[in-house]
Amino acid sequence: LDRLRDVDILDLEGTAHEVAFMKRLFNWARKLKRVTLIYRSISLSRTKEVREKLLSYAMPETCISLMKYPHSEQQSCTFLSRQQ
Repeated sequence: LDRLRDVDILDLEGTAHEVAFMKRLFNWARKLKRVTLIYRSISLSRTKEVREKLLSYAMPETCISLMKYPHSEQQSCTFLSRQQ
């Protein structure tokens, strides 16, 4: 995992198991530059909780984006990221 740079995860639910997995991933893949997490049905407050936890685990140079799917004109993507 020392060469892993980009990760995309679809259908994030924000469970404790997923957050624990991401914590381990950040420890194993220290050179991650971009992580994109795509979710469908978790609440905005839960999304913010997950974001804060992930930011605390990630390296400062890692860009973390959480995006709502599906994207439509009335329902814009939510990007919550340390780097934009």
